Amino acid sequence: MSSDTSTIAGTGPNADIEMQIDPTFQAGRVQVKPLEYTEPGKPGFGGHYYVDAISGALTGVGANGVIFSYQWTDSGYMAVLQRVSLVYYITTAYGTAQMNDFELIFASAFTAAHTGGAALTPSPKRRAAMAVNSAVADCRMASTAALGGGTLTLDSAGYKAVADGPPNVAIPTATLGVPRQELLLYDHKEFGQHPKILGRSEGFVVRMITAMGASGVIKAMINAEWAEVRQY
Repeated sequence: MSSDTSTIAGTGPNADIEMQIDPTFQAGRVQVKPLEYTEPGKPGFGGHYYVDAISGALTGVGANGVIFSYQWTDSGYMAVLQRVSLVYYITTAYGTAQMNDFELIFASAFTAAHTGGAALTPSPKRRAAMAVNSAVADCRMASTAALGGGTLTLDSAGYKAVADGPPNVAIPTATLGVPRQELLLYDHKEFGQHPKILGRSEGFVVRMITAMGASGVIKAMINAEWAEVRQY
């Protein structure tokens, strides 16, 4: 048998604490915790945030029209995206067959925010040690029309597209107000051990792939969650 008496221990303030090992399979005992968001001894910076974005009576959005925009410009911290989902309701029926499809696509060289809609304030901080305010540069939801402006370079392909029908029939008035399923656009668990990390002048948008048909009106809700960290 080996006579090695070395141990596995922590570092910094935990340098004298030995790691616990299960006796049967010799596996280390670990506890899953939220991402570290600041440096030891420096509270008040970084944190975990979310935004609940709700559109107005959205209509007339063209093909690939942007309805949600997220721009990150901070150079000291980075945003670790956790989850993005969308729900929508039809409030005025379409007169013709209509596909309702949406896409999340990442962006770089994001130097100017989109215009129109409503600028959102992410909230809340999850504990007192976190920064009161998110460092996100601009987070914006469409109101009654697609967002405009914006200086950015979109990826050549979207990350994920989702669709909700019925696509081949006119949507009747009877479907108005009927709850629709949550459409998941991004979940960090799908990335394995490395979620999408947004650095300076990066971000993402959510857009409608198919142009909205005449007369149709929807109300869209987008929920986004992320952590703001020094390193990952």
